[in-house]
Amino acid sequence: MGYRIIAILVLLLSSFSLAYSQDDPESSGLELNGMLIEGLFDENITTSLVLDNTRTKLGRDFYELFYQDWSETAADTSQLTSVMQGLNPDDFIVTIEEQPSPVSGSVLSVLINEQIVWQQFIQPRYEVVVDAANSATDLVSQYFLNYQEIQRQLESDDMKGTGIF
Repeated sequence: MGYRIIAILVLLLSSFSLAYSQDDPESSGLELNGMLIEGLFDENITTSLVLDNTRTKLGRDFYELFYQDWSETAADTSQLTSVMQGLNPDDFIVTIEEQPSPVSGSVLSVLINEQIVWQQFIQPRYEVVVDAANSATDLVSQYFLNYQEIQRQLESDDMKGTGIF
């Protein structure tokens, strides 16, 4: 259990934007390899945990484009932001996985809680990677909006039972 918490903290720190603090060396921050690093967290925007399980530069580029687009989408879409704030971050984990092809390209997958919601073969061309990342971000955003709608419908009076058969 302790190993899982440490792994999640390391992933969180690596996935957020980090800035080097040069103004005040005694300010509070994280010290890694003798360098003082200060994390930039926006408390008003909640984004999900996005894990990178890629193996090649193509996969890493896709992950970076997806994460950037996902962060912007979550910040710009008030409806999606309200959905994300209503969910517990432990309830969902978005994972980017890659299966490199022996010829050229890779099969990239986006999983939410270990369930594939988007999968596509990507060629190693930057324009194709950008389009695929945008497509995956749109699909994941729609997934969370649909998830909220289904949860709302399940909590309605029509779906609640009395326990009497």
